[in-house]
Amino acid sequence: MAVPTDLERMLLTSSSDLLKQMVSLSTIVLGVTLTFWKESNAAIPNRWRWPLPLSWISFFAAIVCGVVAMMFLTGSLHDAIHHPDVVQKRDALLDPMVQVFAAIMQVAFLLGTILTVFYGFLALKYRDDVQPAPKP
Repeated sequence: MAVPTDLERMLLTSSSDLLKQMVSLSTIVLGVTLTFWKESNAAIPNRWRWPLPLSWISFFAAIVCGVVAMMFLTGSLHDAIHHPDVVQKRDALLDPMVQVFAAIMQVAFLLGTILTVFYGFLALKYRDDVQPAPKP
């Protein structure tokens, strides 16, 4: 198994693409929620402000785990080409750490998404409670 087969190349490509998409989505949601946090936070009581900062932590964890998983993915391809004996010993093309970090990334992304949506519902619920600023 000196060179990956076409099916193995497709596996590596689709795994890499999925990781990149989730990292991109996490980055976008993190950036957008940080940008509009001040406006949305004004209406929400203090006891309900915790979901958004927790979602930021979740999305940041998803980004970090995604990058680490892509690094292990690259290492898997390197091993497949240059060290086929290592790949044959583990009986799989992908390093098991790719799957571990990808799974953690997916859980963190899902948690961040749920927390962001929950915070969005809270922002909509309390938006009418905000008093408009008086005009000078």
